[in-house]
Amino acid sequence: MWAFGYRAKYRDDFGFDEGPRATPTGAGDTVVTLGANGDLHALDLATGKARWHRALLAEYRVEKGFFGVACSPVVADGKVLVNVGGKGAGVVAFDLTTGKEVWKATDDAAGYSSPVVARLDGKATAVFLTRDGLVGLDPATGAVRFAQPFKPRIRESVNAATPLVKDGDIFLTVSYGLGAALFRPKADAVEEVWANDKSLSCQYNTPVRVGDYLYGAHGRADAAPAELRCVEWKTGAVKWGQPRFGPASLIAVDGGLLALTERGELVRFDASPMAYTERGRAVILGAPTRAAPALSDGRLFARDGAKLVCVNLKRP
Repeated sequence: MWAFGYRAKYRDDFGFDEGPRATPTGAGDTVVTLGANGDLHALDLATGKARWHRALLAEYRVEKGFFGVACSPVVADGKVLVNVGGKGAGVVAFDLTTGKEVWKATDDAAGYSSPVVARLDGKATAVFLTRDGLVGLDPATGAVRFAQPFKPRIRESVNAATPLVKDGDIFLTVSYGLGAALFRPKADAVEEVWANDKSLSCQYNTPVRVGDYLYGAHGRADAAPAELRCVEWKTGAVKWGQPRFGPASLIAVDGGLLALTERGELVRFDASPMAYTERGRAVILGAPTRAAPALSDGRLFARDGAKLVCVNLKRP
């Protein structure tokens, strides 16, 4: 129907692909995209024409980081929210219609995690895991409601998993010796419910919560193969682990879970804290497969670095 493209300057220093890293965000008749070199575009959904463009790295004088820009923008109250990572512009809000800066806040550097908007204490809150830690902001004004340091000690690290918010609590997970934590914001402070590096340390995949339990890949892609784990949300207790499963993107569906592993395998297993029970497995892509898949109307859309596939998961 239409196509939109632009010249991108990003080149990956570690030999990975040149992006993009971020998922496009739809808001009404607008699509917002963010490229690995910090090119933020708003496009008309019907025609594909660009409405506005911001070059975030250049405008806010931000370095590209280890793997470029990866934060998927979120839209709230007519504003596009991004973890930009500039001085005085850690998080920036842009007007969805015009692209003009509405507000900026914090000095937090940019991580690879994407934000979520949730209601905490009855108030809409933009929840970010930046390079420096957890930040909760008012989407309308940029006022910081709470902040909590959450950062690995070593510089050669990434934080990519999206914060999970449920029942007023916020779950964060990062690898590199930091681990996971469950925080409970109260007024302008944050209370630690539990935290350790033994429960669920996810390098770049966001875990999934089903009921009172989390499912995710514990470990790093560049070390021993990650272990698939089931962890209790409230306590961090490990209920079971499936060794050498590898990093995987997870989707909860129909009472079970789908995992797309870094090896390109699609795996179906039960969402149960009792034990790991596998229901099916098939190779659908090559290695490495790192992009998160999408599921719509019984069809799974997934890609590796070379091709995009659509798999029909509907029963005959």
